[in-house]
Amino acid sequence: MATKLRGNFADTHHHKRRKSLLVTGFFILILFALILFSFEDNPITGNVIGTTIDPETSFDLYAQLDWLDSTIEVNQEIEEIKIEVEDNSGQIFFGDNVINLSEEENTKISIKNFKGRLSFNGEQVVRLSGKADKLTVNGLPVSLVDRAFSVSLEEPLTYRSFFAEGVTIKKFETTNNGVIELDGKKIQFEAKNESIVIKNFLGDVGNGFVSNAIGVQKPKLTFEGIVGDIEIGGIFGASSL
Repeated sequence: MATKLRGNFADTHHHKRRKSLLVTGFFILILFALILFSFEDNPITGNVIGTTIDPETSFDLYAQLDWLDSTIEVNQEIEEIKIEVEDNSGQIFFGDNVINLSEEENTKISIKNFKGRLSFNGEQVVRLSGKADKLTVNGLPVSLVDRAFSVSLEEPLTYRSFFAEGVTIKKFETTNNGVIELDGKKIQFEAKNESIVIKNFLGDVGNGFVSNAIGVQKPKLTFEGIVGDIEIGGIFGASSL
């Protein structure tokens, strides 16, 4: 009986040791694969961690669409953010100070060299939290320090117009109307309730009222910059050109 017990223990111990070696070998194989792919031109982790936009393989893009029907969220450096406030009931916090927008009229805000989180939809700046080098309100600087300072909103800010310069967007999807131009108007589309997917965009994004040819102002969403690919109506893809 004692011999049988020792025999079962030995078999179990051998099985556990073999299983441990297999698990260890599996993780070593994964680690080796990650190291190997890290030296390739297109690392497999690159698409997960962030977006790399190559100007050599990108297309010039200008798009003017009828509306922003979703929320754009980014966490990055942005050259400048411009906001024309529609509802003067909000506050902007910067450093240890606060600006009460209710004390201003026709407020225009400029935030330069912003680094942090930003999200906005068709009507509001939903979130703004990060650091910036310069903040002006109606053309007057309100930040007098020579270093980066914190800037944030505690409540969403309703705007009349919004503009962000130097934004990277990995993917933006919408069903929309509007005009899309590629490669300096060489290729033009007029979208009518079309599915539009913009991938790997770098440039300027604006949303707000734009005057048409007869001076009537209508809200428009604009993209101007370079794009890795754009799909229109589920058929056309710029990368196939």
